[in-house]
Amino acid sequence: PATPPAPTASVTPAAVSTPTDAATPTDTATATGNPTLAGGYAQEYTDDGSRFTMPGGSCSNGDYTPSAISFTAQGPLVTSNGNDQNGDGDFWLHCDDPSNHQSTDIQFNSLDQVAQVTGSPDAGACDLAVTRSPLAGSILFSQLKPGLQLCFTANYNQNNGNNGPPLLVRVTFVSKNTTTDDVTWTATAWELPSSSN
Repeated sequence: PATPPAPTASVTPAAVSTPTDAATPTDTATATGNPTLAGGYAQEYTDDGSRFTMPGGSCSNGDYTPSAISFTAQGPLVTSNGNDQNGDGDFWLHCDDPSNHQSTDIQFNSLDQVAQVTGSPDAGACDLAVTRSPLAGSILFSQLKPGLQLCFTANYNQNNGNNGPPLLVRVTFVSKNTTTDDVTWTATAWELPSSSN
């Protein structure tokens, strides 16, 4: 009788890769059907489908906040603020007066914890960085370099009456326009496990 073929290594990788394959985002990403990853984090969307640009307004009209970003389970929401001086979101671009442009920065909501990270960490590593190494303060516009990454808890929408899940977000800085001061990012988001809420 013929000997049955030996199992191949492809069986295990296929089983392991299923959650990653299932996490591929669509334009209408929702929490329904998203995989729960190790540690209980549910993938909401990834960098591939969540590129966004925050208008900079050329940062030439004095002390104001031209745009802000907040995060929901469906994706990033950019708000253009015109010449409003107050930030309103998970983070925002704050322009300083023209004579002191070097103080223009990205400021964060005081309800969010933020950590600078490297190497595109997964949800567990992002959560750990936010807990152990939170940033104190803002990030200067001059420090924004392609590839800079931040992890943070995105609490703005939940704390403003929008009953979405609490999120953990990793953003990656892509580019800035030196004429308009527009800044472009990508985002990956996970729903925090219920024990972290």
